[in-house]
Amino acid sequence: LLKVAEILARRCGIKLEVEYLHASRQSWFLASLYAVEEKSFNWVLRSARSLTVQEFFAVIGLDADEANRVPVRHSLDVIAMENGQWTEQGSALLRDQLFREYIVQIAEGRRRVLRQYFAEKGIVEGADIALVDLGWSGSIQRMGQAISGLSTLPAYYLGLRSADSPQGAVAYLNSLFQPHLESVVPLIEGFCFADHPSVVGFSDEAPIVPIYAESTATELICAW
Repeated sequence: LLKVAEILARRCGIKLEVEYLHASRQSWFLASLYAVEEKSFNWVLRSARSLTVQEFFAVIGLDADEANRVPVRHSLDVIAMENGQWTEQGSALLRDQLFREYIVQIAEGRRRVLRQYFAEKGIVEGADIALVDLGWSGSIQRMGQAISGLSTLPAYYLGLRSADSPQGAVAYLNSLFQPHLESVVPLIEGFCFADHPSVVGFSDEAPIVPIYAESTATELICAW
């Protein structure tokens, strides 16, 4: 996507500085969280059909050590989500006060790291800057705005799934086009595929660098 932006800026004669920002819902989600509510995890319901508690922890970005320290009252192998819905155990976990307090504590630490990363990339108050991404329903844009703590952080995304755009964000597509794109979404994403594995976290020392997932599939796709 960065290469596409560079080519377009050059061909259109636009004086535009483009910078690559490592991001994923897994690596940004906790940093964007200020309070634990069940609706905060709705994107997880859309991304998987069934998850154990342990798998759920991995999806939201907890590492193995953090997951093992979560104050849960049952096994990590218990099903937290099934058929796109929270199970009784999953809902009970999200309501548990000790769990909520623990997640908020982790979130504060992640937010400090990502704000430092943002600052290193020039995302600071008063900067003439915007986030641009392919984007399904604006979740990354919402997370970026929440993490930054800035009074405004404009964002632009394609909008491959119909949803209300976050404040200050603009989705290029509207409901008239989206139904016709469902069959070509993999092609669109493949065309703009990153040349690195998925980002699962960030180092906590400056300069902040991304931590990648180990993925043979990603290596093959990048080679292709």
